[in-house]
Order: sequence, then C-alpha cells, then structure tokens
Amino acid sequence: MDISKTVSLIFMLLVFATLIQFLVNRLKAILGAKVMKYLPADVLAAFLGILFALMFGIDVFKYFGLSTSIPYVGCLISGLIISAGAPAIHELITSIREQRKALESNKEAN
Repeated sequence: MDISKTVSLIFMLLVFATLIQFLVNRLKAILGAKVMKYLPADVLAAFLGILFALMFGIDVFKYFGLSTSIPYVGCLISGLIISAGAPAIHELITSIREQRKALESNKEAN
C-alpha cells in the first residue's frame, strides 16, 4: 500500500470524524436535553457516520484492496469507524482549548 494513500485515508477519516462531532454538538443544542435523553449522542454519531459513509462512498476496506460479497457492508463499517473517532476528536479539541486557556492565564499572571 502506498504511504500517500494511507495518509489520505487517515486524513479523510479525521475530517469526517471532526465533521460528525461538530454536527452532533450542534444537534444536541438544537434538539435539547429532552430529545437527547432518548437519542444518545453515540447513536446519533453512528447514524451520521453511516449516512456520510454511504453518501460519499467511503469504504475503508477498498483502500486495503479488500472487497465484500454483500454490497454496502464496507460503507456501513466505515461509517461506524468514522463515528467512533468523533469522541476522540472532541477530547482532542477540548484538551487544546484547555491548554490554550492555561497558557493565556500564565501570560496574564506574568
């Protein structure tokens, strides 16, 4: 497998995971706590991940030269992989924000 293809795949997964995390956060704000009580954020992220994978034809297995005998299975699993990355992206962004706030407070203290 070509290294540029691998980097491209990882970048694409990160972009879609970031997009899904953004959409989940916006939908949580729009739908409110009452609806989110019955529709957990993880389920919403999985739904969006599968939806985007199907819409954009994202199939991680094709990147590795694998194919399935059942259509769309690769896209479904790819969507679940993307949605699993969304919480990690959320934690990364939160960590970056906290670090930035800590640096700003250190600058103000000095």
